[in-house]
Amino acid sequence: MFGSKPPSGAQAAAEKKAREQEAEARKVEAIKNSIVAAVEGMKAHAYAPAPDRCETAAKRVTELLKNPKAPKDFITEMRARSDELLKSCFMKAASEASAGALQAAHHDDKELRAKKIGEAKKHLARAIQLKAPPEFKLACDRALEAATMTGFVHHDGPTKAKPADFAPKPPNRAHGEAPMKFEEAAKAVAEGKPAPGAPPKLAMAAR
Repeated sequence: MFGSKPPSGAQAAAEKKAREQEAEARKVEAIKNSIVAAVEGMKAHAYAPAPDRCETAAKRVTELLKNPKAPKDFITEMRARSDELLKSCFMKAASEASAGALQAAHHDDKELRAKKIGEAKKHLARAIQLKAPPEFKLACDRALEAATMTGFVHHDGPTKAKPADFAPKPPNRAHGEAPMKFEEAAKAVAEGKPAPGAPPKLAMAAR
């Protein structure tokens, strides 16, 4: 405007610095937003669960966190969130694979059981690396042990749980495989022989 004085050198420098700081703040905010978006993108893979995709997404977050312009406290928070999502993903994957192995065992599906046991062990190992709680490992181990011992117990011969029966089987009298006692006695009397089990005197009298 007419009559206004041009800004002094100090004022101009201050205004320039303010603009630079504002631009820098926008850059930092954009960096933070991209990191938050990357972490949020992990959630769908963690809940699925999709371990491979979640692992890939976590690596992308790690790369973004290397940006020197990102605040340190923000980096710490985002890394913790990323690790927690990744751990949850592998825990869920291990749990589902363990349950699948047990179900396959109940259906006597050897191939599927072996596949699920392998998946469960792989995901469990990664979950432990990500600091899954000890009680989770114990629960998975028990489920896998149960799956290993369930099913596939059909044997043609005797087993330790069901040994062979060497005792002679009683005759099936109802189907005439052996005569009843009274039948034996009647037959013996008709033939003039002592009845089976008769006392000696009765035996002599029968003669």
